[in-house]
Amino acid sequence: MKGRAFRYRPRGGGITCKLLALTAIITFAPAVLGLDVRDVRLWRAPDHTRIVFDLTAPASHSLIQLKNPDRIVVDISDARLQAELAKVPLENTPVRRLRSGVRNGSDLRVVLDMKSEVSPRSFVLKANEQRGDRLVLDLYDGDQQERAPSVKKSVAN
Repeated sequence: MKGRAFRYRPRGGGITCKLLALTAIITFAPAVLGLDVRDVRLWRAPDHTRIVFDLTAPASHSLIQLKNPDRIVVDISDARLQAELAKVPLENTPVRRLRSGVRNGSDLRVVLDMKSEVSPRSFVLKANEQRGDRLVLDLYDGDQQERAPSVKKSVAN
């Protein structure tokens, strides 16, 4: 062995390393690259309007309600809008207009200009067999407290 260079060559290590790298990319790419809002769906219920943002990954978000003029602001961290907000039907809802912009360079801001007062609530739904991750925004009609039935308690002897 004198005078000869010895070189160690692992067998099969190249394929294993490539598989590990591919697994890491698939697992962590959504977190690094952000997420997309693929679609925005809206429907009207008797007491509220529901807006669903279909996402490509779990989202972190914040909700702000502003007055004069009335607006609801939804900030979705590290997200891009792929859906067309202009195509969302707003007839017979308290929403006048939907618009969006980029905030802090990578966050998506969706602004709902309102026609009437609402009480907003938001929550996220994890992906399941039928649907991917979703952000749900419920806009409860402003006069809900007036409509709520009163409960009367009585004691029978």
